Amino acid sequence: CQDCEAGKYSETVGASAATTCQDCEAGKYSVQAAACVEECPSGTYSIAAMSICKSCAAGKNSGATGATSEASCFNCTAGKYSSTVGATICTFCPLREFSPNSGAQTCQICEPDSAPTVAEGATSCSLCYDGLISESGINCLLGTACAP
Repeated sequence: CQDCEAGKYSETVGASAATTCQDCEAGKYSVQAAACVEECPSGTYSIAAMSICKSCAAGKNSGATGATSEASCFNCTAGKYSSTVGATICTFCPLREFSPNSGAQTCQICEPDSAPTVAEGATSCSLCYDGLISESGINCLLGTACAP
């Protein structure tokens, strides 16, 4: 018998030639001499004939199992980020941070005298305006940025 190489399998019992080996289908993988029954987990994908699944890049995520291409990895939407590869979900930017664009790997910190973000997942920070108090405790005036 001859084992198939990683990323391939054979349904032929007692095979003696590598020509009986077939590529694993996209979205599945195999290690040497194993059937291609393992689906790629969430946050990864595979094209045909792969022995491992590739991780989605930082700034992207995929909740799907058995993904068949990098196109299954979606950019994190504005207000969210993913700093790790192979993310299954993107994380909301925390309070006092924001992400204006999709595909962010980190969030940006709001300027010290900007109006504080009121919820996680902000896409921008605002200049202070009348009626607000900046994070440094300064009363803001209409139409001006808060200054120390």
